[in-house]
Amino acid sequence: MTNRKKLFDTVAGRRVFTVLIVLLAAVGALVSFHLYNIYSGYQSAREEYDELRDIAYVVIAPAPGEEPEAILSADIDLKEINPSYVCWLKIEGTEVDYPVVQGQDNEYYMYRTFRGERNASGTPFMDVLCPGGLSAPMSIIYGHNMHDGSMFSVLHDYHNDSFFFSHPYITITPYDSDPITYVVFAVLSTDVYDPIFSLRGADFQEVFNYCSEIGKPSGSGSVLVLSTCTTGGTDDDRLLVVAAQVETEI
Repeated sequence: MTNRKKLFDTVAGRRVFTVLIVLLAAVGALVSFHLYNIYSGYQSAREEYDELRDIAYVVIAPAPGEEPEAILSADIDLKEINPSYVCWLKIEGTEVDYPVVQGQDNEYYMYRTFRGERNASGTPFMDVLCPGGLSAPMSIIYGHNMHDGSMFSVLHDYHNDSFFFSHPYITITPYDSDPITYVVFAVLSTDVYDPIFSLRGADFQEVFNYCSEIGKPSGSGSVLVLSTCTTGGTDDDRLLVVAAQVETEI
């Protein structure tokens, strides 16, 4: 009986071990497949936005001894690709170099690229409740905090004083109009219940009163807010970079 029990225990143990190995392999395969889908989506989005930059920018022939300069072309109509296009957003020296859309709601472009493909990266989009777009007293543009450093993840670097002072300007080039320069004056770690979100559609005085409480605007005119999620926070947490329009050329 003892030898039979030992044999049974050995066989049973081998079976349990085999089942565990199979289960671990299955879990590993599922995790690998999930990670593949995530990074494949990242790559797909990067390729699309690289292609759009190639379409939107033209290279200016440099003067002798100078570097070539790429500028947005006035001849390219991105509305032909997507009628929801409203402007191009750029923060020099960062990953933020994207077209911005304004859809019929604040959901569609959260998980769709500029060309309408389903993708976790989404497209930076202007709040649908900001009437008049960039001509409104305050405009809010949303973008994801992506793990690969794309979209609005770099906005978290504004908590660093060195980054803040070395990247003070945000450039918006509206559709069929000249570029607008904004200067960053406040960075807020807050949530979706912050009073700033109640200023969508507010007048200039209300916006000015709020801005005077969170910082001293270095510019004047309209206010631009870039909003993204936080890392390790709740679904309601937000990081906001707030900038004021500069009236004179930089």
